Amino acid sequence: MPSHCPDESARARVKQDRDRLYVSTIHRSSFRILTAVAIKKALLKLGYSDVYHGYTAATENPRDCEMWLDAMAAKWDGAVTDIPAAVFAKELIEAYPEAKVILTNRNAEEWHRSVQTALLKNVFHPWSSVVDTLAILTRSPNRFTRKMFIRAFTDYFQGDFQLHGVSVYESHYKMVRKMVPRENLLEYQIQDGWDHYANSWERISPNLGIGK
Repeated sequence: MPSHCPDESARARVKQDRDRLYVSTIHRSSFRILTAVAIKKALLKLGYSDVYHGYTAATENPRDCEMWLDAMAAKWDGAVTDIPAAVFAKELIEAYPEAKVILTNRNAEEWHRSVQTALLKNVFHPWSSVVDTLAILTRSPNRFTRKMFIRAFTDYFQGDFQLHGVSVYESHYKMVRKMVPRENLLEYQIQDGWDHYANSWERISPNLGIGK
């Protein structure tokens, strides 16, 4: 049988749309696995530099299975709190529209002062950069921690946490309240304790029993 190689116009179209492609077929039989392999080969011919296939994890890089297990645990079993997850609030709510959301409330000015005193003073301290350099040189598991916090507290807060911290905090809360359906949102005042919210929490997630 003659091979069907894509022409240059097809390659150009794929190059424009490359980031959009996801083949969502679930393969289980030998025939369908062979079909998936054929699709992978075709996509490589079309100009994709890499095509991730189930066998990529199973045979080429088995450690990927560990990563996928973590991803599945996050999808079905997990919860996230605090930064860095909080800077992806919009994306997470869009990805999981049925998720239950707890919004912990406190005075924005007090929160702003607390973050600067308890966290950022240490993160941006000159000695922290020295420790950071040593961590990188020794390939410490913590070598990316400071960089992560700096990126989060810089980019998410419009380049200047001291100047924009309060306004971004308030905008963040408005966004969450607008995006999350009322029945999925628990507004939590920290000083009240969990007992105060037992009924509300039971309404949102009745199987956990938190607050009892």
